[in-house]
Amino acid sequence: MTKGKKSITLITGATSGIGLELAKRLLNTDELIVIGRKEAHEVYAMLSDNIKYIQTDIANPAQAVEAVIAGLDDLNVQAINRVIHCAGIGVYTPPDHETSEQIDLNVSVNLLFPVLLTKALAPHIETAKGKVVLIGSVAHKGSPNMASYAASKAGLAGFARSLEAEWRGRIDVQVIHPGPTLTPMLEKAGYKVGKEGRFFLSPEAMAEEIIKVMATNKKSATIFIGAKVKSLFRRKQPA
Repeated sequence: MTKGKKSITLITGATSGIGLELAKRLLNTDELIVIGRKEAHEVYAMLSDNIKYIQTDIANPAQAVEAVIAGLDDLNVQAINRVIHCAGIGVYTPPDHETSEQIDLNVSVNLLFPVLLTKALAPHIETAKGKVVLIGSVAHKGSPNMASYAASKAGLAGFARSLEAEWRGRIDVQVIHPGPTLTPMLEKAGYKVGKEGRFFLSPEAMAEEIIKVMATNKKSATIFIGAKVKSLFRRKQPA
């Protein structure tokens, strides 16, 4: 990368929750390309007119990937330093109550889209000697009432391990599993936050922790509220 030139970062899911907070924090350091289905004026109002925005519905993964590649061509973007897959969706219900449509949507958004997009963007990332960051979830090890969501995030973790093995020396790969976070996705999923909400991180705090992890060489990391508590405790220690 030319000295003084900003890194190009592409973020999916940057119009809500953790993704939005990541985008806000990277506005001043990176040249951002944001992917989403909201109207452009809404996204510019949330972030900045200086970002590049590609509008598409990732619920249709194959069509969305085509739209992203076409958008990058229009923007004359040939190299991308970092791709952050942050888009996600879920439903909170017993597995025998999930409909086939809900399962299909979970798998399409959380797993199929990042797999297809990563494959399509590989030449752009390799040109920049860049990095793929997959935002998973602690649910990838299994989570009650979130069977297909957990399965899709487990698939994402497996995808990251495979890419790391196959692309070593070509493209860096990192998977980060956020713990419970108070994002709009919880309400959309039908999850009612009770007293346990005090143990959830805010999207702002989680974004800060993710940015710290992205700056490391860790191939996989999990972020719980404990990370923030330890951080605050260390700050209170005498010098």
